[in-house]
Amino acid sequence: MIEEAYSFLATMWTHQHTPDACKWKWLIPIPKGTSEKISDMRPIMLMEVLRKLCTGLIVQRITSSLQKHGASLNQHGYLPKRGTNTANLQLTLETAWDEQRPLYGCSWDMKKAFDSVSKPLILLCWQRLGVPIATAQWLVDLDEAGYTIVRTPFALERWDLHGLLGVQPFAFNPERGTGQGDIHSPFTWLEVLDVLLTMLEHT
Repeated sequence: MIEEAYSFLATMWTHQHTPDACKWKWLIPIPKGTSEKISDMRPIMLMEVLRKLCTGLIVQRITSSLQKHGASLNQHGYLPKRGTNTANLQLTLETAWDEQRPLYGCSWDMKKAFDSVSKPLILLCWQRLGVPIATAQWLVDLDEAGYTIVRTPFALERWDLHGLLGVQPFAFNPERGTGQGDIHSPFTWLEVLDVLLTMLEHT
């Protein structure tokens, strides 16, 4: 099984080809908290495991290279060896107090963040971090001409009876954003937001 998966990934990468199976996604609306409003649903995507494996390998190489060469990423989420402990507010307060510097803080909760950015902007932001254009374009093209189906009881019934052909009439393809649940989507959002955070850092 491992050899088959490796052969699939090697062929996929060598020919820069994305099989149709890797472009199908189930969209599962998960409520935020106790709200049942459609506007308060979090759209989580389920997709082909081999696609996630392939993009995971690529993103791991990109992030490790950026960290190795000291790239300044103004984020602590979605990165290896970073988290709330590395962005501890108490440490920031103590540093500001010791150095007698002004301290400014803000908290942002961005609505539909992953869904909002355009494909050309994603492509430019990947290149800004030094990702080769062919690799950046391949990552963006994973979501081009795809099929997203909301996983409802009706869609599941059609799937059980007729397979992909049964749910294809209900599929749509998002024109913007990157799906929550994909391996590269958190880092895609991070590198887009980094443009704004870098600008703020220099202001």
